[in-house]
Amino acid sequence: MKIVFLDIDGVLNRQRKASAFSGKQELQPDGQDEVIEEDKVSLLSGLVHKTGARLVLHSGWRFYFDGNGKPTHPAAEKLIRILEKHDLSFFSFTPDLSDETIRKERRFSLVKAKEILLWLQGQAVESYVVLDDLELHDETIDAHQVRPDGSVGLTEHDVEKATAVLNGGEADMSDVQKENNRLEHIRREERLSHTAAYEQEELFSGDGWLGKPVKTVGELIPLFAEHERIHLLDLGCGVGRTCIPFVQAFPDKCTADGVDILDIAIERLEKNSRKFGVEGRICGHVCALEDYPIPREGYDLILAVSALEHVDSEETFFNKLEEIRAGIRERGAVCLIVNTQIEERDPVTGELLEVQFEVNLSSELLTERLEEIFSGWRILKETEKRQTWQTERRNGTVWLETNVVTFVAARC
Repeated sequence: MKIVFLDIDGVLNRQRKASAFSGKQELQPDGQDEVIEEDKVSLLSGLVHKTGARLVLHSGWRFYFDGNGKPTHPAAEKLIRILEKHDLSFFSFTPDLSDETIRKERRFSLVKAKEILLWLQGQAVESYVVLDDLELHDETIDAHQVRPDGSVGLTEHDVEKATAVLNGGEADMSDVQKENNRLEHIRREERLSHTAAYEQEELFSGDGWLGKPVKTVGELIPLFAEHERIHLLDLGCGVGRTCIPFVQAFPDKCTADGVDILDIAIERLEKNSRKFGVEGRICGHVCALEDYPIPREGYDLILAVSALEHVDSEETFFNKLEEIRAGIRERGAVCLIVNTQIEERDPVTGELLEVQFEVNLSSELLTERLEEIFSGWRILKETEKRQTWQTERRNGTVWLETNVVTFVAARC
């Protein structure tokens, strides 16, 4: 038989924003507001009936059922009614391996993989897929998991991927599918950490990373004092930390394009542009960096601060550098700050974790390629510095340690 291990919150409904995750706790309540979205159930129904799979509940919602699978809570009763409407029912429930600490901190994802693997013992299962928006910390389960974006819930694309797993398993997925899954996972984590920062911190206020302008960018201001006009591109602009101070420095002659993959970043960029007196001079674009076309000799200055390591591949990274070079006008400049040789660690155990960056280059390779691509340019700054800081992931805080490569060059 084929099995769909089903989580509820973040799959059959849309999770609260990333700020709902705090520290090590997974704060979404069981039966989140008792909301079940029927369009998500309809997608699930299509998956189950197309593949002939059976449903096994591994969500915290299973605590709303008794030992015989009967609902004991209004949220569970509502869930069953909606499932029955779509000709669905639960075949079984995973066992409970949580302890007092896990229940108190609500970190059920720490034991979900073990619960699934225990359920599978002795079962005649042909194939299975795990639908859960959380990281489940197990390589075996990773090969069978489809992770919807918790802020969106189950989508047709998720169903397509789940169908592929049920029909052939992870081993039969193409390399392209595997890489797409990896990118989706990383970008969910990026969305979480950046959204949390943007919602909790004000630009140029406080002690966080948004509290101060980027020093290296500020050092470039005198270089452009004699330019009649300045048009700059800020790749990975965020909420304006890099481009707003530069545009402010030239009130009569500087405009900018800001590009970021996150809607919230561009929304806050527009808000901050008004707040800091540069409204109408910065144009925001919601777009993945790899998809934003840079016109030949279209800019006097291109900034990419902790951004290019988030393009979709190493090949794209170096192609983008070539595109950046071609995009600079005479007497223009580039300012690139890139995290390399990245490590992520558990702050308690020190255990190395999977790095949640799309591109993780060696510092040596990056430096070599930068000097090659920008050969003939005047190098104004070239440094490498090891840095460590904390960031939020879906399952709590992690330590990041990177070699930060800074490269500033002017076109002669």
